[in-house]
Amino acid sequence: MSNIKDEVLMLIKDLPEDVDFEDIIEAIIVWQKILKGIKDSETGNYYTHEEAKAALDKWLKSDE
Repeated sequence: MSNIKDEVLMLIKDLPEDVDFEDIIEAIIVWQKILKGIKDSETGNYYTHEEAKAALDKWLKSDE
């Protein structure tokens, strides 16, 4: 894998010509979150469907 600077430059080059700073920042943030999700998935750092459902049920019940 190339270094982070090269990857960000490639990301920016793929954006439309009329992009503004806000769009660039948003694209970088989304890209970073995707990379984090992939890493978490590879390392087993995630909730199963059942765990997520139980946590949501608990959260919704505490809101009542």
